Amino acid sequence: MKNIVNTHLFKHSRESRVRSFLLGVVDCVMITCIIVTSLLVRFDLSFRSVEPIFWKSVITYLPIGVISTIIIFIIFKLYSSIWRFASVEEALHIVFACLTACIVQVFTIFVILRLPLPRSYPIFFGMQLFIGTTAIRFGYRGFRVLRAGFMRESDGTIRTMVIGAGKGGEMLINEMRNSKYVNHEAVCIIDDDPKKQGTYIHEVRVVGDRTQIAKAAEDYNVKEIVFAIPSMKPSERKKILECCKETCCTVKMIPGIYQMMNDEVSVSRLKNVEIEDLLGRDPIRNDNSKVMGYVEDHVVIVTGGGGSIGSELCRQIADYHPKQLIILDNYENNAYDLQMELIHNHPELDLVVLIVSVQNKHRINNIIKEYRPDVIFHAAAHKHVPLMENSPCDAIRNNV
Repeated sequence: MKNIVNTHLFKHSRESRVRSFLLGVVDCVMITCIIVTSLLVRFDLSFRSVEPIFWKSVITYLPIGVISTIIIFIIFKLYSSIWRFASVEEALHIVFACLTACIVQVFTIFVILRLPLPRSYPIFFGMQLFIGTTAIRFGYRGFRVLRAGFMRESDGTIRTMVIGAGKGGEMLINEMRNSKYVNHEAVCIIDDDPKKQGTYIHEVRVVGDRTQIAKAAEDYNVKEIVFAIPSMKPSERKKILECCKETCCTVKMIPGIYQMMNDEVSVSRLKNVEIEDLLGRDPIRNDNSKVMGYVEDHVVIVTGGGGSIGSELCRQIADYHPKQLIILDNYENNAYDLQMELIHNHPELDLVVLIVSVQNKHRINNIIKEYRPDVIFHAAAHKHVPLMENSPCDAIRNNV
């Protein structure tokens, strides 16, 4: 697995270097063209109007201008940014990089080399450099958005309602729009803030508050609802999820706020709504170390150890280093599966698995005499109450 991860990282790094190199090549061509056209613009794009001495100056400055501008672009991280996520910060990098390139050009041409060129030349150069650099970077982002949209239209999409017009919802919609691997399309947004209703996030409209969930799901033919307010109080979250139950849509949630702070919110990390989300309160967290601590270095018996409750007891007991764990069950398949699991996860565990019914009083007494347990967890029970109400005598005989 480690080798697979390393190979993936190496491949990703190599692809990133190749993209940066190709972008640098494109910039070199662009800068060369701009150095020439900046002079032409000064003379209304007429080659004949340009004096030969100006062309000689341009040819002299050309390699210096290309190399110095590329170095400035590297310093301002124009080759290390992820342009499919380009935003205002990247735009500012472009502004400062182009401004710095103009200052360097003025100093190089008029102070160091003292080349005869029109004084307006650096101005035309800076304007074209900014336009060209911005067009290349943000054009790449636009191309990815169009390609992702085309891929989604070709493959079919999951029409998605996003609940929450805050940071989480914005990040989620942005990834749905930009990623070619995401088969979701945000078609509407729900938010209780009246100021946000009727506005748009990435061209997706906030159509109303929680009372409009069912209607919007029907109007927009929504197939999936994503709850994108991870910081909301459990009581309020439960009320909104209750509204979602009125639809036939699948409901999912984005992760917690700490993962948003780390930029980890993505469609791939959506989780299904779980029982804790419907409590309407914070779930109670038990400190198992205090409860299970007394099984350490003790002989423990678990009756019904192969069942749903008994098997989980055994797993937790095994984590707290008992002296010996004896599992009793009358169903061999479950007991065998649990035995294999514990042997694999806890090879140091002194484990005994016995197939026996707790109703066999004589056999149970012999087991207790032989192993002398310090603790017994009695989990051998029929637990389906409606079924046991029809067979009360058998329920009492087994459970009691």
